Amino acid sequence: MPKSVWTYLDPVSLVVIALTLLLFVIALFVKGFTHDMLLECGVFLVSVKLIVMSHKNGARRDCRKSAW
Repeated sequence: MPKSVWTYLDPVSLVVIALTLLLFVIALFVKGFTHDMLLECGVFLVSVKLIVMSHKNGARRDCRKSAW
């Protein structure tokens, strides 16, 4: 049975996820949908990409450990 996504993320990563999402939502309401908001979306997507890469590395590490 596959593990949950949250088992591969440490508490610091979870804090970063929550903080990034919170700041993104605040920027959405403060700035509205302007050119600056598109830049905020880009920053948010980079953060998501790093989190996904972290998850994939954790899953790959566990898979290799179980193969040995």
